[in-house]
Amino acid sequence: MFTNRWTYAIVLLTGVIAWGILAAMTPSSCSGVTKLHFDVIENGMTRADVEALFGKAPEADFADAGGLHRWASWRSDDGAASADIVFFEDKVIDKGWIESNQNIFARIRRWLSLPQK
Repeated sequence: MFTNRWTYAIVLLTGVIAWGILAAMTPSSCSGVTKLHFDVIENGMTRADVEALFGKAPEADFADAGGLHRWASWRSDDGAASADIVFFEDKVIDKGWIESNQNIFARIRRWLSLPQK
């Protein structure tokens, strides 16, 4: 009987730990600059829609002399990618997703704010 309780306790503890790891690893379904959110963006969406989807204003924002064309860039939270969107009269007309070519160790150094080699 003593071993059955320990078996149940170990199984329960293992399940709780596994659930916690999975919860931490799953991307959040709310806002953020992710490839998943980027793929939702379609031509004709407004700039406000894109900002709401990403949850923040762009890091870079440029306009032509007349102000009709705008180019905006959002960087992912981990800095490994960026979403570049072109607007005409505040509507999406083009988009691009740029992945970093850094290996996993360089990404970890950047994430930990360690000096890059």
